[in-house]
Amino acid sequence: MKIAGIDISKWQGDLNFTKVREEGFDFTIIRAGSGTVPDPMFEKNYTRAKNAGMNIGAYWYTYAQNTDQAEAEAELCNKIIKGKKFELPIYFDIEDNSVLGLGVNTATALVHAFCKRMESYKYFAGVYSSLSIFNSRLNDSELQRYAHWVACWSTSCSYPYPESFGMWQYGGETNLIRSNQVAGKTVDQNYMLVDYPSMIKSKGLNGYADLNYDVNGDGAVNSKDIISEMKAIASGETNTIFDLNGDGKVNSKDTVAIMKNISGAELSEVQNPPSVPDKQDYTEYTVVSGDTLSGIAAKFGTTYQKIAEYNGIENPNLIISGQMLKIPK
Repeated sequence: MKIAGIDISKWQGDLNFTKVREEGFDFTIIRAGSGTVPDPMFEKNYTRAKNAGMNIGAYWYTYAQNTDQAEAEAELCNKIIKGKKFELPIYFDIEDNSVLGLGVNTATALVHAFCKRMESYKYFAGVYSSLSIFNSRLNDSELQRYAHWVACWSTSCSYPYPESFGMWQYGGETNLIRSNQVAGKTVDQNYMLVDYPSMIKSKGLNGYADLNYDVNGDGAVNSKDIISEMKAIASGETNTIFDLNGDGKVNSKDTVAIMKNISGAELSEVQNPPSVPDKQDYTEYTVVSGDTLSGIAAKFGTTYQKIAEYNGIENPNLIISGQMLKIPK
């Protein structure tokens, strides 16, 4: 299969996605950010592409110099894209000379660090680079578990690992297949070679729910499934379709399993949803350059351990300027 699409960032400015669709492009991969800076056009590009009915992926351009920084970039990426649905992978864009100059082993470790962290948030992770970089600047044989997006501006691409080769960027300013103009702008162009939307939706990744938890069979995982599960528990139901955690019983643990697979907005439809911290229970604080978690804790008369636990921060040494923290009272 070859499905045509584009990839964009702030550099394209305002793009008419309806016209993009009319010109035969079905998907777009949108830059979410680079280094420690979100792309200022991401939200607008995402909304417009969705409204135009396009399948969407995202990418993060890395400047990471070590694995801690790569993980921090993944954390920021997750913060920016969280709550949205993506039909294509979330890619780690590794091409900057400041990163590649660290050497093959370090560059490869950066890919693992970012992609594994994104996988922990239930995203379908991938890596983007040029064919020459994959061939000589990365230990690419070690990266085959991730979806590969290969830049090769030519009429064909001889990437050596077809199993992971799902996206081919065939042109940008130089384009030997068609015009480099899309909707009146110079835009990088791609072919999707595998059916990522079906793969991602079936696995319940990238913001999509795992349909194994669709106990009422309406094609979605939502509050109705929680209600169906609760009724099954109350009636003493033993049908294995309701045994979602596989312990041989139909009980409240199965209800919890559903809750973990639907969004907070859907949970609000349940009559008695799990309690969540009220806004009065914490103070919001935006991290500025030079901040440390212990320093912030001292300002608010608490401990860095409490702040880290409250915000789900695994490494208290990794906070990013612009990051929003909730300081428990």
